[in-house]
Amino acid sequence: MVTLHMPLDVSGAEFGREDFLIRLRYGRTPANLPDKCDGCCAKFNLDYALSCKVGGLVIQRHDDINQEPANLSRMALKPSAVRTETLISTGACCKSPKTKQDKMDKSLDPTDNHERGDFLVWSLWKNGNDCIVDVRIIDLNAQSYVTRDPTKVLASHEQ
Repeated sequence: MVTLHMPLDVSGAEFGREDFLIRLRYGRTPANLPDKCDGCCAKFNLDYALSCKVGGLVIQRHDDINQEPANLSRMALKPSAVRTETLISTGACCKSPKTKQDKMDKSLDPTDNHERGDFLVWSLWKNGNDCIVDVRIIDLNAQSYVTRDPTKVLASHEQ
């Protein structure tokens, strides 16, 4: 059995993000938290950092998680088989405007499509086919989800 011990501070050195994660792992509050959120200027605390959609750590967690399978895909296949922030074609480019109102409707404009996947892997499942992966981070402990069944929350995000 392995016993984990809380690391000691070494001469007041700052360990950066790893220190932040180690402190979280051991149930301690990370050192040197800012007073205000860097994204929305709200009062900052650990719970807020993990749930703020503008600043905090949500985007950083997302990027950390989606970069790992992308890097593994590069190693398993080849670096040129993986592209990041890939546009997802929703078929809007195949629709032709039929009326004057349709011509003014932005949803029919293929240049207005902002759907993106986190990364694309070429020939992952089938030779010559693209596999677009989109990662989503969900905090099941957020106030809006705490009373809901976790499987239903995940299913709603999948949709």
